[in-house]
Amino acid sequence: MSDTGGGHRASAEAIEAAFHELYADRVRVEIVDLWTEQAVYPWNQAVPLYQWMGKNPAVWKMGFEQFSGRVRRVFRSYVGTLRGPSCNSIHGKTHPRSGG
Repeated sequence: MSDTGGGHRASAEAIEAAFHELYADRVRVEIVDLWTEQAVYPWNQAVPLYQWMGKNPAVWKMGFEQFSGRVRRVFRSYVGTLRGPSCNSIHGKTHPRSGG
């Protein structure tokens, strides 16, 4: 989840409520903003940058155009390698197959 102001938290909370309704205490749901709380610099600045870009349409347009197509594919392939070790730690603790 990313707390950008675009409804991500509300969506995550709705999914959490649905899981609790369907599975009661058989599941544990923890909502985490991985970008802000766990990613390394500069990725942990993604939320404020995203919010700033949303208030500046010309910058948003430029960013959108720059990160479409091939540039986006290259960028996405590097994001996984640049996240913080704690992102891996959270995944290891919470992934169903990890036993965490």
